[in-house]
Amino acid sequence: MKYPFMVEFNLPRPLPKDFLDLIPANRVATNRLLNKGKFQSYTLAEDRSKLWIVVVAKSELDVLNILTELPLSEYMFPTIIPLAFHNTTSAWKMPVMSMN
Repeated sequence: MKYPFMVEFNLPRPLPKDFLDLIPANRVATNRLLNKGKFQSYTLAEDRSKLWIVVVAKSELDVLNILTELPLSEYMFPTIIPLAFHNTTSAWKMPVMSMN
């Protein structure tokens, strides 16, 4: 059985150049994980100081393994919080296209 976990990161300040260079690859990986359903949400604070991800996984160890798929994971140290539930709305998502 899989469960939702809130993952919180404090981002390095200032952001190192190596970190900035990995952002495009990290966006590709993030979109892949969202499309696979491993991430339910991915949220960045306006001031770029914190990042929150809701990960769907079997355990905290599974969460850590999923996070290693992010190129920026070596710069970010997670706080992992098991959630009782995570409700979302589709108001911000694009509608699913039907080929009918």
